[in-house]
Amino acid sequence: MNASPPPSITPAAEPVGILADGEEDLTLFAFDDATTRETGPAAISPMAAPPDAASSAAPPPAPLAGRYLIGDLIGRGGLCDVFAASDTLAVPYAPALVVKRLRVEHRSNAEAVRELKAQAELLARLSHPNIVRFVAAGHEQGDPWLVMERITGASLGQRLRQSAGSGLGGEAVATLLSDLIAALRHIHGKGLVHGDLKPGNILIGDDGHAFLLDPLPPAQSEAQPITPLYASPERAAGRQPAIADDVYALALVAYEAMTGRHPFGRIPPAEALTARRRLPARPAELDRAQWRFLSRLLTGNTRWTTAVTEFTRLTRPARQRADRRDKRWSRLPIAALLLLAVLGGASAIKLLF
Repeated sequence: MNASPPPSITPAAEPVGILADGEEDLTLFAFDDATTRETGPAAISPMAAPPDAASSAAPPPAPLAGRYLIGDLIGRGGLCDVFAASDTLAVPYAPALVVKRLRVEHRSNAEAVRELKAQAELLARLSHPNIVRFVAAGHEQGDPWLVMERITGASLGQRLRQSAGSGLGGEAVATLLSDLIAALRHIHGKGLVHGDLKPGNILIGDDGHAFLLDPLPPAQSEAQPITPLYASPERAAGRQPAIADDVYALALVAYEAMTGRHPFGRIPPAEALTARRRLPARPAELDRAQWRFLSRLLTGNTRWTTAVTEFTRLTRPARQRADRRDKRWSRLPIAALLLLAVLGGASAIKLLF
């Protein structure tokens, strides 16, 4: 069967469905050995031949596009099944892969087909070491599919649950935020936004580095899926995703990674701010500069659409930052530093710290 041509970049259709509070995209479990789900044996009819009979052996599925061999089912999401896969033309150094396919009941759903195609088109535009890598996409006999690299690890959400409310620790947080900053800068540099940044869409590999999953394709409509716990008030009100929303979500993720707790006690920020709910007192895990920076973002008092690079201040311990910072700069307020960053770019931040 011939391979389908590489996906063209066309405007994406309206995605299907709205995620509930805190709901994670289960398709990320394709990358997580800890959550691999084995498929049970098929039920055998009383009239069927014994399992070891030759007549009961189903022929192996043909490789997708003549090269991508599908293995075991390792994850299930709302729309897609995810399978282990291998590239038969890349042996003996073939990387581990996964194939994402629409579940059978959704293959006749035109919106679901367009959504998977749009995701493939978006991933094909991105090439960064901290974004799960696109490999190939195609469509065979009404069955669209997407091939991506497979990374062994766990989602940030799982890591936080395992931490039992204590956060990740300084070095792990520094690596996490550095990786996310780099990935988001790449996405924003393409004129795109992630649009659904949350712990469930962040994979922590076995080497400790972070990878972004499932960026939202550009949409023709404002009706894009959201996760209320990690949505900015503007995003929750129906605005299309913007860079400012990624910045806000990164502030939420940073707080949770550093403390092990959601800043609004698992209440969506839009509801918390509408009810004038205050942030808790400065957590012991954050120094005063870190807390001042995050609290201004989280309460909506300051919204900087170019502040992704500013998160580098959260990746260094307070003592290290103080040792490296010139005393004359230490008296400048954060707003002034951000203004310098906007005017002078990332180089200004590096000079100050």
